Formats: sequence, C-alpha cells, structure tokens
Amino acid sequence: CMRSQPPLASPCDKRQPGVAVLIAFLQSGRTLDQASSVLLLATCVLSVALGPGHRFALACLVVQCLAGLLEKYFAWRVALDARLFQVLLQSATAHDTNGAAAEHPSADNFAAGHAGAGEPDYAVFDAALAAMLGRTAVAPPRSMASRMQGARKLLLRQAVCLAGQVLALAGLLVALVLAWT
Repeated sequence: CMRSQPPLASPCDKRQPGVAVLIAFLQSGRTLDQASSVLLLATCVLSVALGPGHRFALACLVVQCLAGLLEKYFAWRVALDARLFQVLLQSATAHDTNGAAAEHPSADNFAAGHAGAGEPDYAVFDAALAAMLGRTAVAPPRSMASRMQGARKLLLRQAVCLAGQVLALAGLLVALVLAWT
C-alpha cells in the first residue's frame, strides 16, 4: 500500500534553486527506504531457509535488522527535512511573490517574518521547530548552507545503512551457498 506524496518543490524556482535541487535529491531517500525494506524481507526469508542452526545467518540477520532500523530512522529524518525545506522554500517564494509575508491565522506560523526578499526568517522557523519538538531553548542560528549540508549528511547516513544491509545480505547468500555445497 503506497501513499501518494504531494509534489514538493519545482527545480525551476528562480530564487532558491539550491534548495529546490536539495529537495529533489532528498526525495531519493524514499527509494533507498523501499530498497531497505526489500533487503530486510529477503534476509528474513533466507535466514528462515537456512534454519536456526547457523550462527552466521543469525549474525547477518541481526546486522540486517540493526542497519534496517537505522535506515528507517534516517529515512524518516530525510523525508522530514525534505518537507521542512519545502516549507522554507514556499515561505521564501510566498514572501517574494506577495512582497510581504502572507497573513496567516496562526501567530505561530514561521512564515509571518522574513529576513529579506525571497529569504525566510530562519530564527522564526527555528523557534517554530523548537516549539514543535517541545524545546524551550532555540538552537543558535544556522545558515542555509549549514542546513543543506546537514540534510546531505542524513541522506548519506541513510545510504550507508543501506550498504550495511547489502553486505549483510551478501554474507547470508555466501552462507546459504556454503550450506548447500
């Protein structure tokens, strides 16, 4: 059962092309997550085929599960970052299009303040994010470049976890071949 996702940013945005490209790049995390699920299922099936007496198969299954859990965590974080960058991009675009911040019914909406034309107010965004996380203190301000670098690191960590799953499955396949010979 796959849920349809609303389209995020258009890579054609003239004001924030780097953010739009990053959002598109972060969306590839969904494909990595789907591959992770397939690898986890394949490892579970092969582990059952080998039976409970193979310690190496059990070790591969444990590595697969740990790497899979970490991958799922990073997939969630990557998807969240993609959506948060979309909010930032829409905020900057809305501000730039209207010439001023759009009126919103909620005073807590971070888009109510902007640093400059086409540029969201990161302090207001960070305060809204801190409030959603239940934090009383707001983190020190970060540049967009720092935010983008952090998002890329999350996607890389997700890919590394997927690579760990591939290695665990490869080890299990070797154990399966050795068991049949």
